[in-house]
Amino acid sequence: MTNIQFILNVQDKRSLTLRLTRSLFKRRHSILIFCEDDKFSSNLSNDLWASKDSFIVNSEENFSEFDRVFLTTFQTDKMDDVLVNCSLKLTNDFSRYLKLYELVSSEEEDKNLARDRFKFYRDCGFRLNAIDESELITL
Repeated sequence: MTNIQFILNVQDKRSLTLRLTRSLFKRRHSILIFCEDDKFSSNLSNDLWASKDSFIVNSEENFSEFDRVFLTTFQTDKMDDVLVNCSLKLTNDFSRYLKLYELVSSEEEDKNLARDRFKFYRDCGFRLNAIDESELITL
């Protein structure tokens, strides 16, 4: 069953996604990042490639079974390890993943939609955790 972690009051989703992806990648996870739009996806992809310490190979368009990091705005059925939801939407195939991270900013629209997703997951019987970004231990 999918373990769902809400990270609340995220100041910068792109920055947190980068940190989270680097941490998960080092631990050999496969990560699908569900992005709000193509601009976010493209900027994040560039950031992952451009890291001076260790660039992270990723794909945005043509998924391969060898990809460990895939960024998308619509395809969530490509992996089954870790899903990072940077969007305001409920992802269709979330239950195929072992771990789902829901990143929630402090903006009212984002919080309200996240509350709806939280209730949906809870009503479906999923295990939920929530933590404020300020309480995260260094990734």
